[in-house]
Amino acid sequence: MWETDHLQAPVLVNVDGKARRPWIMWFTDCAMSATTGVAVAPGDPSRESVLAALRSVDLHEET
Repeated sequence: MWETDHLQAPVLVNVDGKARRPWIMWFTDCAMSATTGVAVAPGDPSRESVLAALRSVDLHEET
């Protein structure tokens, strides 16, 4: 089972000349208590940013 969550970072970044607080999204594998994917979005969470975090789970490479 996976769990997903997101939070707004307590920092300001310059996005197209405007100060914005980015959002961080992550997926956690509940059985292993491990973060399996993460994405940072410069604006409000959207379908695209959530799918980017989910895609990072699929692109995990063994080291």
